[in-house]
Amino acid sequence: MNTWLPPVITVAIGIVAGWIFKSFIHSRIKKITSKTAWKGDDIFFNAIEKYIVYWLFLVALYIAAGSIEIGAPYNAYAAKLAMTLLMLSITLAASTMAIDLLNEWSASKGSRFPSTDIFTNLARITIIAIGLMIILQSFDISIAPILTALGIGGLAISLALKDTLSDFFAGLHILVSQKVRVGDFVQLDSGQMGYISNITWRNTTMVERANNVISIPNQKLSQSITKNFDLKDTSYTIKIPVGVAYDSDLEQVERVTT
Repeated sequence: MNTWLPPVITVAIGIVAGWIFKSFIHSRIKKITSKTAWKGDDIFFNAIEKYIVYWLFLVALYIAAGSIEIGAPYNAYAAKLAMTLLMLSITLAASTMAIDLLNEWSASKGSRFPSTDIFTNLARITIIAIGLMIILQSFDISIAPILTALGIGGLAISLALKDTLSDFFAGLHILVSQKVRVGDFVQLDSGQMGYISNITWRNTTMVERANNVISIPNQKLSQSITKNFDLKDTSYTIKIPVGVAYDSDLEQVERVTT
């Protein structure tokens, strides 16, 4: 019975530490971060706050698994399970934090670097992939064969998804070249006009003044002739034909129209 006492106490300490953080420390840290001018600390704390109690419990469980006497293999399995859950939750928190930092940075840059689904999804996939590779390495699973298989499979997938990849890279080209930007008012060579609302993996979404939504494949948009009314200046000239009677007072007409 005594052999179970230390791990039980360890887990209990982790649970109590999580309760103390949730009840007393959480609100104080929240107030401190909200008073600072830098948004990074708010983003960091918002990304990890819902995981901290969970992390404290998993760390306590990992420590307890190393001291509990249930057999060497099972001790290792329990410890690896706790560590896997810990690393997975850290990966999710890092993904959330990276996306929020990207959105904050893009907002500070304005239209020069808009935050779109392409960049946020790329950041999320990259961080999750790195986290999964670290988890596989912790289980002594070599990722080299997996990367080789992904490379060979990627060639076949790229051939099958040729149009999708073309739209994806066309979307990156549109973002980098800033041919159109989110929020710009543009006119296509087909005559359709509207505001660019988003640039995704495959499509660029344009909203007309009548609130109709048009989805344009990125490849077609990159190859089309577009008139961007907001690229250099948001103001533009509209010609309005106005007719006056021949016997009108010209001075009065000039005062009204200028």
